[in-house]
Amino acid sequence: MATRKGPRRSKVKARGKKDVKFSITMPIELKQAVEAEAAERAIPASEIYRDAIRSRYSPDRANQEQNLILRDLRTMRREIRRVEFGQRVVTEFFVTAAKNILAALPPITGDGQKRGQAFYNHMLSEVEKVLGADKGVLDKLPEHLARYDTDSFAELEVPATTSEPSA
Repeated sequence: MATRKGPRRSKVKARGKKDVKFSITMPIELKQAVEAEAAERAIPASEIYRDAIRSRYSPDRANQEQNLILRDLRTMRREIRRVEFGQRVVTEFFVTAAKNILAALPPITGDGQKRGQAFYNHMLSEVEKVLGADKGVLDKLPEHLARYDTDSFAELEVPATTSEPSA
C-alpha cells in the first residue's frame, strides 16, 4: 500500500451553519492527557478540544492580551517618569550643594587662580591623551591626574588671560 507524503488533509463536514466536524493527528501523550481530563471531569473529550480551540482563538483572548500589553506599557511609563523625576531631584541637589560650597569658599587669590588654571589645563591635556589612546578612559584618567602634585601646578605654564579675577 502506497503512503502519501506531505500534510494530511482532513475531511471537513458542515453540520448546520455554525458547526464543522474535522479530524486531527496528534501525539498519543496529548490524546491520553485529554482523555484523562475528560474522564476526570465526566465530559466528552470533544468538549476539551472545543474549549482549547475557543480559548486560543476567541476575540476575548486577543483583547485580554492587548489590555495586558497596554497595562505593562502604562506601568513602564510611570516608572520612567519616576526615574526621570528622581534624576531631576538629584541634579538639583548637586547644583544647589555646589553653589553653597562655592559660596562658602574664600575669594580666589592670584596664586590660587594660577594653580587652578594650571590644573585645568593639565586635566584637559591628560583627557586628550587618554582619549587619543582609546584605552579604558575611566581607568586611565585618574591615574594620569593623580600622578602630579597639586603644588607643581603653580609652576606649570599658564596662558595669559584678558580678564582679571573678581575679588
